[in-house]
Amino acid sequence: MNSGIINYSDKAVNNMDDKQVMRIENDSLMYKKTYDAYLAESERFIKRICSDHTELVSDFCTEAPKEFLVSLLPLLKEELLVAASQKSSGAWRKLRRAIDVYYRHCELFEQSKMIKSIKNPVEPGSRMKPPGRDKRLKNVPKADLEKVLENRLDAGDIESAGIIYICAEFGVRPCEVPYISYQVNHETNEITAEVVGAKKTAAGEEGLEAQRGLDRDLTVDYEELLHESLEIWSKLGKKDLERAQARIYRAGKKLWPRRKKRFCLYSLRYNKGSDLKKKNGSTAEGRAKTAAVMGHHTTTAQSAYGHANASTGGVVPKANPEAVNEVRRIPLSPPPWQPKPSKAPSI
Repeated sequence: MNSGIINYSDKAVNNMDDKQVMRIENDSLMYKKTYDAYLAESERFIKRICSDHTELVSDFCTEAPKEFLVSLLPLLKEELLVAASQKSSGAWRKLRRAIDVYYRHCELFEQSKMIKSIKNPVEPGSRMKPPGRDKRLKNVPKADLEKVLENRLDAGDIESAGIIYICAEFGVRPCEVPYISYQVNHETNEITAEVVGAKKTAAGEEGLEAQRGLDRDLTVDYEELLHESLEIWSKLGKKDLERAQARIYRAGKKLWPRRKKRFCLYSLRYNKGSDLKKKNGSTAEGRAKTAAVMGHHTTTAQSAYGHANASTGGVVPKANPEAVNEVRRIPLSPPPWQPKPSKAPSI
């Protein structure tokens, strides 16, 4: 059955490199590779709807492709709402984004706006959790950190030991480490890491509004081991990172075979979130400083990283003022409960 899926063959798009940034409607930017992935995901979703509802879409298939997609919109919206109970928040948003991009690709801009306006009907606490993410250890005691560092050094694995130390000191995303450049200030006895933020949907100055990762300079007191670790990783790349992560994961599994939660490099980012919350507090400015160090564009993203009362008293880096100023301050939401009034003392 012809499902009416539109397959454009735009030469200007197809001849682009996967890493080339392309512009779509409303001046949003994304890599061509990401754009193609969105189109493929939305086509799979639409084809599944057509196969599941043959009796409902059969009348549409005699129409032109664009008219077919317009007619399909109510059913597509219904299926998207059903999918919300079967997907995590991130996976559902990605699907909605894919369909939005697909309709814009087909030049159905009004319909794409309607898709973008659809809200997830499932309460946040009832949504599915991403698979595998709960396996991460989210609070690493100092003794465990020292133990895994010792394990890697005894094995002669200075690359893994180095990246563990970098992530423990700065709380950066592991994927950001190979792209860090650094400077040593001998006058102030400090070392500054210049971190290029990951999780960006576009590159370059004109894509700043679409970026989720924040570029920042993080400064801590000078330590020779940290200096050596940064120097080692300044010469390594993505493949070295993947191999080091695998060795670290195996080491954690061997050191603590009975644990359900596994040590990984990302565990150290949760630790740093706790340390930052303990140090900076919950004021608007304090939360902005925490967000800047973590590489977040808003103050809300830090809610998933640690708790002040879980702090291990680790080093708290200072972010450059420019990065702190880029952070959008979003007020904390009121708690979903109201404290019960205290009972009057009985006389």
